Amino acid sequence: MFSRARYHGELQVIEATLGPGISQDVTVYNGSIYLCYGHPDGRLLFETFDETLQRTQPTQVIRPSGCASAYPRMSGHWLMYRNENDVAVLHDLRYGTWRPFDLSGGTHPVAIDATYYGWRTDSRWLTVVRRLDNGAETVYQSAELYSEGLSRFLADGTPVYRAADRLSVPGGTYPVYAADLVVLEHPASGVLARLTDGREMHLWAGQVTNEPRCDALDAERFVVTSWGGPLDGPGVRLGIVSRSEFRPTGIVEAPRPGPVPLPTGGPLAGGTSMVKVDITQYSDTQIVVHEPSTDMEITIDMIPTGVPHERDVHVAIETPRGRDRSGRIRKVRFD
Repeated sequence: MFSRARYHGELQVIEATLGPGISQDVTVYNGSIYLCYGHPDGRLLFETFDETLQRTQPTQVIRPSGCASAYPRMSGHWLMYRNENDVAVLHDLRYGTWRPFDLSGGTHPVAIDATYYGWRTDSRWLTVVRRLDNGAETVYQSAELYSEGLSRFLADGTPVYRAADRLSVPGGTYPVYAADLVVLEHPASGVLARLTDGREMHLWAGQVTNEPRCDALDAERFVVTSWGGPLDGPGVRLGIVSRSEFRPTGIVEAPRPGPVPLPTGGPLAGGTSMVKVDITQYSDTQIVVHEPSTDMEITIDMIPTGVPHERDVHVAIETPRGRDRSGRIRKVRFD
């Protein structure tokens, strides 16, 4: 592992390379940078750094084995992951305590932010979401098996799945937000980082950089991380970038919440039910959906997926309560 100031073109970035690791996450708490990732040998590792990316604590082993695919997610002093018994676990880093929940299946099975945490159950059709402050629980049902797992939560706790979030921000895939920053997998290589004013930075161009994550270090700086596999990349990378180093692109594209999975399911307990829509007409270029409760029909343009005879469809429906629900029908096929 090393830490150094490195120039990316005209950009100076403090970065560290930790070696083999997958499915990492990073958070900032009380002035320290916390990083958690799965090691290929099955350990779930936890690192603490200062703002120069020097270790301030020895590497901790959260779990000793079976956690290469723990998919850790962090927010403040909270760490959530799937343990070696396929159980979703919430870990309080302040006290070293943890609480196990249910069996959790699939990839990216857990998510957490400053307000909510949640996990997909072993059936993968249900997602349990709880509030961190009072434990209030809502169970969401999906009418589709979302094999890519959880991405994040909306302000009301509604889970957003990775399949729906994948293309929600132009220029890359799988957005992750921190303050006014969004990071994405660049379509060629590296990490695309973009501020709400449209200024961008392209980190680690030419490198394998999977699943970038980020957090705000302070008002001026952000910490960004990604990973490349032990055979096709350098392992886990960690970098600190300054707001002043971002450059204009000529295109102002503010980060924004991505689409919610198409409303074909909804909460099983508590919360507001999600609306259902029917496809009434479709062609290779447009689709018409009907929302029964409001008797609304909306025409939507089709977006090619690159797969023969298939399209993605963006849908926006206004419910009787005035709440906008948007989503995407995945891979509508026309034979």
